Amino acid sequence: MGESFGARLAGSLSLLADSVHALSDALAAIPNIIVALYAAHSTGTARRARYRVALINSATLFGVAGYILLEAWDRYLSPHDINADTMIGVATLALIGNGLALWILGSHSEHDHESQKTTHMGMSYHVVSDFAQSGVVLITAVVIKFTEFTIIDLLLSIGIAILIFWLSVVLAWRAVTR
Repeated sequence: MGESFGARLAGSLSLLADSVHALSDALAAIPNIIVALYAAHSTGTARRARYRVALINSATLFGVAGYILLEAWDRYLSPHDINADTMIGVATLALIGNGLALWILGSHSEHDHESQKTTHMGMSYHVVSDFAQSGVVLITAVVIKFTEFTIIDLLLSIGIAILIFWLSVVLAWRAVTR
């Protein structure tokens, strides 16, 4: 939420895309954790629940990608000013936050119950993706600061939307084929 607010202050769509993607990942973790805890007690019902949760997560990611693309189109038609200094500060905090989340997930992975390992691995992939994405947004902010090449923010946002769309399709495909 703080990153979304910072993205609005900075006027950066790539930072907003990063924050919306991270927020959707965080919200998706809640039903995944519930299903993982439930899976330790029931197999058949848990399998159906995992399927439904994966499809809901996929639809959410698809919606997030669509929102970013619509916002990119709007920004293409009427460009916004970007405050690179604010963008650098917020992206740095996002990178640190994702780094801490990655460290916390890594420190607990050895203690997971077997039924929780798949969920943990999926969450780790999301956090690694968020960490890398925040790093790219930070690099973009530095490029904007020193070159004033602001179109890169729009291009990165479209790239993030395409990545999120692809992840939503992969997630839905895995849910349906398993």
